Amino acid sequence: MRITRLVAGLASLLLALSISLVFTSPSTAAPAPAKEARTVELKGDQDGQKFFIKGRITPGSGPIKYIVERKVCQRDTNCKNSYKTWAKAKTNDAGRYTKRVYGPQGGAQRVYYRVKVRATERYKAAVSPNAIYIYKL
Repeated sequence: MRITRLVAGLASLLLALSISLVFTSPSTAAPAPAKEARTVELKGDQDGQKFFIKGRITPGSGPIKYIVERKVCQRDTNCKNSYKTWAKAKTNDAGRYTKRVYGPQGGAQRVYYRVKVRATERYKAAVSPNAIYIYKL
């Protein structure tokens, strides 16, 4: 009895699918519009013992979400560590941002920072072409 119900259910499902395929016309999907590229500017700034990263994300209007990524290195150069998300924030209406960053702590010798923007429906993902680093003397 259960097998009969199962077979009848599958048959009705196949019949419904075949009918829906008959009444739908093949249409060509419109190609998705190409996404615009974004540029992320990044520079470092220091005010006494405080360090900041500043820059601009273009194009875009209104606040743009961005991610600050950090890489901590134990040696001075040739660091093989990967970047990890450190902070998330938004730009102002003009696409400008300022974020306070911190120097190396503990046994670390250098800390690298870069800014990343995720992809949206209109724009491609972008990463700052350069990285800012703070090092111990």
